[in-house]
Amino acid sequence: MTKYCLNCGKEITSKNANKYCSNNCQREYEQKRYIED
Repeated sequence: MTKYCLNCGKEITSKNANKYCSNNCQREYEQKRYIED
């Protein structure tokens, strides 16, 4: 399963799974969930 940051559309790895895709996405990240394929 690969997780994606909904607002960024970028893959996240186990190393940064707990971090935002980017600082610009922080607010929307807090309001959305991850989806799994």
